[in-house]
Amino acid sequence: MLAPGEKEHVLIMQDKTIFHTNKYRQCTWLTQEQQPIWKKGARRMVHVSDFICETIGWLKLSDELIKEQLKLPKELRLPSVEARKIIYLGKGFDAWWDLPQLLQQIKHALAVFGHTHPDCVGIWVFD
Repeated sequence: MLAPGEKEHVLIMQDKTIFHTNKYRQCTWLTQEQQPIWKKGARRMVHVSDFICETIGWLKLSDELIKEQLKLPKELRLPSVEARKIIYLGKGFDAWWDLPQLLQQIKHALAVFGHTHPDCVGIWVFD
């Protein structure tokens, strides 16, 4: 129970990972005469950065809050309904994950947190 004037503190953890396409492929369907031909090189990479909240799991708006956002004029809507950011790395694709991208993601995450946890204080932990 919170005393008057106190606010709930909510833990939010940032997590990120990189996936390589076809990295874990272990089998393939071939005829007896065929041999597998595996691609060489690092393959395409997918970088996922997200925030996990102790109260609701992945930091994103509920379906009900999304419906409320869609009723608002476009200029009053949140820039994103979730904190997750996915980029596709590699030549000819997105740039490597950097500080400006993280700062943009944090702005979206703060806005989402404000809608999902009004009158709460976020404790943000970064990987």
